[in-house]
Formats: sequence, C-alpha cells, structure tokens
Amino acid sequence: DDVDGRDTNILLVGSDDRTNATPAELKELSTTEQVTNSTDTMILVHIPADGRKATAVSFPRDSWVTIPGCSGQHKLNSAYINGATDCGTTKADPDRGRQKLVETISELSGVKIDHYVEVDLLGFYRITKAIGGVQVCLNQAQKDPFSGIDLPKGVSTIEGKQALAFVRQRHGLPRGDLDRIVRQQYFMSAVFRKVTSLGTLTNPIKLKRLLDAVGSSMRMDADLDPIQLAGQLRGLAAGN
Repeated sequence: DDVDGRDTNILLVGSDDRTNATPAELKELSTTEQVTNSTDTMILVHIPADGRKATAVSFPRDSWVTIPGCSGQHKLNSAYINGATDCGTTKADPDRGRQKLVETISELSGVKIDHYVEVDLLGFYRITKAIGGVQVCLNQAQKDPFSGIDLPKGVSTIEGKQALAFVRQRHGLPRGDLDRIVRQQYFMSAVFRKVTSLGTLTNPIKLKRLLDAVGSSMRMDADLDPIQLAGQLRGLAAGN
C-alpha cells in the first residue's frame, strides 16, 4: 500500500560492480576485479510532496533479513544476488535482482518504493569529478590501505579516488560499517550543498550538463524523470 500518497520514496543503491573497469582503473581505485556484485550501500530517500524536510534512512548491509521468496535469513546485501538467481535456481538476471532488493527493503520499511537509482564504483568516481569534488572535514587524519583513503585532518576538497575512499572506509573507524553509513550520509549532504550553491537545480543548462555527465554512470527505473525530481528538490535548503 502507498501509505504516503504523493510523497516520493527513492531507493538509492551503491553497488560494487566494477566489471567495466580497466586494470589501471582498478589500481587507481585501490580495488580488485569483482565477479559477483553486491549492494553495500542502501539508502531510502523520502522526499515530501509539499517540500518539507527530506529524510534519508540507511540500511546496514550486514543486517540479517528475510528475502521474499528465499528460505531462511540472509544478509541484506545478498538480496540483489539472491534475487538475480531466484535464490540460486536460475541464471542470473540483474533486473530481477534489483526488483528483489526493492521488495526486501519495502517489506523492511513498510513503505512503497517509487523509484530505484543505482550507482556503481566507477559511476561514483565519475560523478564526483563531474561536480568538481566536494568539501569535507575530518577530525583526525586518515590513512587506510583497504579503502585507499589518505587525507589530512581538517578541511579537504575531494573527488574521484579520494571521494570513493572516503565513503568506502570502514577499517579504522570506531563502529566500522555503522560509521561508514554516517560518512555516506555526510557526503550526500555535501554533494547537495555543492550542487545547490552552484545554482544547478534552477539553471536548465547547468542541470542538463550535470545529467549528461552522470547519465551513463547511473541506472534508474524508466519512470523516474530527473528533471521533475530536480524541480521537487529546488525548494529544499541544504539543511533539509
């Protein structure tokens, strides 16, 4: 049931798909080739129709959940994989995996998911470059070989490799993946501030350039109209 009427719920997914990456890109991103994709970032974004404060709720990837159609309990980040293979019974179909993830999150949250947006590792890398990076502030210097982060204490403007490392890091953080979730939401806010401060959402030419730059880096459902969504977001201040 659509309990929130004209409000919009978007499932924003970060996948670790890196099948299109070259060996040089994999080295640059401090990662390796991935055979089986999983969704390590899942954020349900709620945008009220009347322009009130938007809400973003993150779902920890290691949560044990029931996946519709699959027996037993599974980690949430396996819903995509299990759905793609119909719980291991058929050949993998990514679109079926996305639908199963939507069903799983919808059952967990109790809300109808209106739209689906997926960004892979390379996509995130390209998007941060397209907007010229964002400003972040660290309480302590961070250097982690697993994520590739190497940033000083204080304010930095990051894009590409370091932006990806910033949102991927969990080793060395006090609460591991839960602190990574905090990082990701912090970074989303920083991106929104950057885009709105440039007047992108209210400038059709700038908006088209941004959409052209990131269009090849994202997957979204056919019913999602980015221009219409931008219109909904115009009235939101960065704090909202």
